Amino acid sequence: MRTTSVLHYNMSTADSNDPFGIVPVGRLLEFIGDVETEIVILHDGDESLALGYNGVKVYEEVYVGDQIDFKASLLKTGNTSREILMEVWKVATTAARAGKTGAHPEEMVHFDQPRLVMDGKVILIVVKDRQRGAQPDGIVNNPWRALP
Repeated sequence: MRTTSVLHYNMSTADSNDPFGIVPVGRLLEFIGDVETEIVILHDGDESLALGYNGVKVYEEVYVGDQIDFKASLLKTGNTSREILMEVWKVATTAARAGKTGAHPEEMVHFDQPRLVMDGKVILIVVKDRQRGAQPDGIVNNPWRALP
């Protein structure tokens, strides 16, 4: 059973209402909620409720145009509680934001190593009578295979 989920996303103007293009932390937590939900559904067969976030730290701002990886990893499983490590990684940013002069507006600069921009832990609760056990993850191993 898979215990880590990753969502790749390119931040758009719909993700920010800031004139400088800064994406609010609350919007990042919405995406984290999506990957947390995937892990719990794979583990228990149902969604969860968030009991609380612990030790959330923001290390760097996220901007419109940034390519972001949202990652959730299952750390501990209790009777009804699930402890999840959440991480937000910046994979690339616009060339202009990276300081490249004369860059095309859509040109991107990919980092050699993704940069951690936010992390923390969350405790999720799955009601006992909703737990149905591990579910198949639905990953397609070879999506480019020849179709009949």
